[in-house]
Amino acid sequence: METDREAKGTSLRDLKQACLNQVIERKILLQEARRLGIRVSQEELSQAIFEIKMDYPGEGFGEKLNLKGMTLEEWKGRLEEKLLAEKMIRSTLHHRWEIDEKEALQYYETHRSSFQLNQKVRARQIVVADGEDAIQILKRLKKGGNFEKVAAEKSLGPEKVNGGDLGYFSRGEKPTEFDRAFEMEVGTVSEVIKSPYGYHIFKLEERI
Repeated sequence: METDREAKGTSLRDLKQACLNQVIERKILLQEARRLGIRVSQEELSQAIFEIKMDYPGEGFGEKLNLKGMTLEEWKGRLEEKLLAEKMIRSTLHHRWEIDEKEALQYYETHRSSFQLNQKVRARQIVVADGEDAIQILKRLKKGGNFEKVAAEKSLGPEKVNGGDLGYFSRGEKPTEFDRAFEMEVGTVSEVIKSPYGYHIFKLEERI
């Protein structure tokens, strides 16, 4: 049993290291492409976006971005980097291009901040104007009430049409009371929280 745990731990460490190496290599690839003056034109970016949207008709494209927890501008930035990396690779296919381990480590140490992402959560809320109403709603939820249905029925927030779904957000992006979600366990429901906007009940759906 202990051997299995050690094997799983080693496998996880190897996976994390492989992912980190891949990110570092891509960062160096992008840096070299910019040094050589290789660019992605606005036309190339627009064409790539158009082709991707064709695969997600209607609301599908927006839902895809929301699941990744990114804004449209963040997504466009990552797409541009992907296209630039691919362009760099195509331009150097006739060369043997390898990442020196020391160079990769040095790059990582001097660019640590670019590898650090803010923690994000995806939460739902029910917000009402009266504290007693909030208490009764919380009792209903604790008895097994469906949070999404109750939000659609009782919440005053505009997100009620989506079952109270607030989407993804980082600490500090919303009013202070919303940061309580970062202290919760996934799947749990908060107590009633008072704010200048009313009385809130949160449910934590996901943590990134």
